[in-house]
Amino acid sequence: MGHGMIQVGTGGFGATWCRQFLPPSVREGRIKAVAAVDVNPAALQNARRYLGLPPERCYADIRRAFDERPADFCTVVVPPADHEQVVDLALEYGLDVLSEKPIADSLEASVRIAEKVARAGRKMGVTMSHRFDQDKTTLREELRSGRHGRIGYVVLRLTCNCRAFGQWGPFRHEIPNPLLVDAAVHHLDILADLVDDECELVWAEAWNPPWGEYAGPSQALVTMRFRNGGRALYEGAKANAAGLNGWTEEYVRAECELGTVILTTGDSSTSRTTRTVRGRPPGRAPAGRCRCSGGRAGPTPGSSSSSSTGSTAGRRWRPTCGTTSARWPWPMPRSRAATAAGRCASTRCCVAPWSAPGGISPPCPARAEAATSPAGSPASRWQPPAAPGCAPRRPRWRAPGARLGGGRSG
Repeated sequence: MGHGMIQVGTGGFGATWCRQFLPPSVREGRIKAVAAVDVNPAALQNARRYLGLPPERCYADIRRAFDERPADFCTVVVPPADHEQVVDLALEYGLDVLSEKPIADSLEASVRIAEKVARAGRKMGVTMSHRFDQDKTTLREELRSGRHGRIGYVVLRLTCNCRAFGQWGPFRHEIPNPLLVDAAVHHLDILADLVDDECELVWAEAWNPPWGEYAGPSQALVTMRFRNGGRALYEGAKANAAGLNGWTEEYVRAECELGTVILTTGDSSTSRTTRTVRGRPPGRAPAGRCRCSGGRAGPTPGSSSSSSTGSTAGRRWRPTCGTTSARWPWPMPRSRAATAAGRCASTRCCVAPWSAPGGISPPCPARAEAATSPAGSPASRWQPPAAPGCAPRRPRWRAPGARLGGGRSG
């Protein structure tokens, strides 16, 4: 017999709990739904349909449900402003609590709830599930592999065009802090997880532009400092003119001691790509200014400088734009994430190709696997396009009919 549960909230996102989150645990016998509560009687249809509850176990009055249906715990899937009221009632009846994020709609209410749960000797869990998304998990494993050294700072961006009322769900346009309470709470948790330490300082500025149809701030910039010296930057926007990185398509970049690791959207809406750009190793003198910033590579020792006509003779080639390096062996080693690409169908992971003398780049293993000609031959010489202002490079080779190149990037 599983743990008895009362589902509080069956409409809105509560419908997703009834339809998707809870049924597997019910089938496996870990939990047993004993009742459901929602102030909207029509929403209780979700509990009847997906949790198999009969009408007499579906309630519009929460106290009556707690009175008549003994349980071990309750879920809280109601608007954040109502969380404290539900938690108070659950503690009164001696129940543990599993709540949707956030704990509450304000810092003060969150502290009160934490103190009440501790005094009552009960347990309360808050779902912060997006740190366990497949793409975030792949990025976390890459950062903790040790290949890139220590983390300096991590950047996460969410930008959407949901400025018109109702585009992000009507209630979010009416609550005091929609972005911070209903979106940034996940993203700040992801950043803390990636930096892998406790946050000791947070500075945030949130506002709503004149064109945003929200009662509270829909945009925010947040800086975080962690105990291990790492930093994080968060850009969140729900009222932009263009949506560059929407929900589950966030742009994440980790600046590490030995390289830059980037998570961005791939070639399709279901493809996520993690790529690594290596910096120059410690103790190596830079070869010259970055080609992409208008500088030219320094001449190779013992040779004369090339002219500015595009010849590669005498130039020292470096990684993709924004970094410099002395002579570096290639091909680069295949990343652990790339090795796992076979089991990670929707997350393509690869090490960004490096330019070698002559402009030919080594193959990217994951891209070579993904891009094939109609006959099945691998496109083994994939090379990213040169950024504007870069020194000329040989034209990219692609297999006939192959789809190559990275996705959108920040």
